[in-house]
Amino acid sequence: MIALSPVRPRRGRLSRTRRAIGAVIGASVVVAVLASGTAFGAQGSSVDAATVSPAKWSGQVCTALVSYKTDAAKLEKAFEAAIKNPKSLAEVKTKFTTFLKSNVSRANKLIAALGQAGTPKAPMGAQFAAAIKAGFVQLRDGFKSLVGSAQSVPTTSVSDFESAFNTLQSQLNNLETQNQTTFQAANQFSSAQLNTAFQAQKSCKALNA
Repeated sequence: MIALSPVRPRRGRLSRTRRAIGAVIGASVVVAVLASGTAFGAQGSSVDAATVSPAKWSGQVCTALVSYKTDAAKLEKAFEAAIKNPKSLAEVKTKFTTFLKSNVSRANKLIAALGQAGTPKAPMGAQFAAAIKAGFVQLRDGFKSLVGSAQSVPTTSVSDFESAFNTLQSQLNNLETQNQTTFQAANQFSSAQLNTAFQAQKSCKALNA
């Protein structure tokens, strides 16, 4: 998962915001699901219509996920740098809203890449590919739904600001939990062919690096 470092303004009324920005962002918590290649659930018995081999599909998917993981980390670092010494609560609010929007945009790019990867020719391959894509659609939509909440955070009172961000943190935690559940459910569509393909791909191994 991505854990945002707390804000530590040098002095003044903003010093209390460090407790409010200790939110957990689940933008890349799910990428490790495809990296293990083991411990998957029930395997299908029929081969669905497919367009690419398991090796080609897993390579494209893992490459897309590595890029996504890298960019998610960059977004986090950029956000932390932007609010290292905030001048106002309004500035923190604006930067956080931008951060959420950037995660939405990056997730959209990943979803497009997953669609372009096609469908693996493997038992339940179409279902597995669709479930993986659906998981990131859910994550994208979750970030998008929080943008409005972030934009409505009050900035006239530090205590009200903290309270609003605590609520956002709970929502982000719920998003992470829901997303993990979605990907766990996708495991039922995996197969020995896909497991072998994932284990053989350097890009898939890089997800755990």
